[in-house]
Amino acid sequence: MSTKNGELDRTTQANIIIHGFAVTAATISAGTAFLPFIGPLAGDTVALTATTIAMTVSLGNLFGKKFEEGALWAFGAVVSGMLFGVGLAKGFASLIPGAGSAINATITFTLHEAIGWGLFLLFERGGDLPQTRAELERLREKGGKVAERERQAYERMMSKLPADARQEVEHLEKRMADKSLSESDKQALLAKIMAIFEKHNNESVDLFQGSTSAS
Repeated sequence: MSTKNGELDRTTQANIIIHGFAVTAATISAGTAFLPFIGPLAGDTVALTATTIAMTVSLGNLFGKKFEEGALWAFGAVVSGMLFGVGLAKGFASLIPGAGSAINATITFTLHEAIGWGLFLLFERGGDLPQTRAELERLREKGGKVAERERQAYERMMSKLPADARQEVEHLEKRMADKSLSESDKQALLAKIMAIFEKHNNESVDLFQGSTSAS
């Protein structure tokens, strides 16, 4: 959804951020599935925790929130615990010939969407980062209730972009999964994705009318 002057509203910006990092996480997870069981269990946790933290910082920026390093480390430890638990399920899935990568990617994508929208709802009401596994589980549950709706809104947004712009967005999302990139590099790629949507939103202010509020 856009504002009257054509700028992207906060929910739409959040949708772009969450989808971008969910794709990043899913791509990482699909790659580690080639090492049955060990890959999803060990390889996923560190990289996906970093991806979750980067998504958290990006969403916090939408609300003008600045996190202390200690708070992010504590939150990262909670996220790692959750991801390790999910990694057990993905580890067994990776043993399925020909299907492990797809299953791992789907589980990871859905999880990060739910966490992302849970964080959005949390920040929207002025809340602080969850510091326990139970708090994070409740956040994920709340986020999961809006994630499917917002995923559909994102797909409508993408469908209204010109074909070359869609391809560029998809290319940039895939590049975000490059483990050799720094967090600032990934944020720069995300900014480019945002700029593509912003450009075409300015050209057609009804581009994002399908997007709905997460609140």
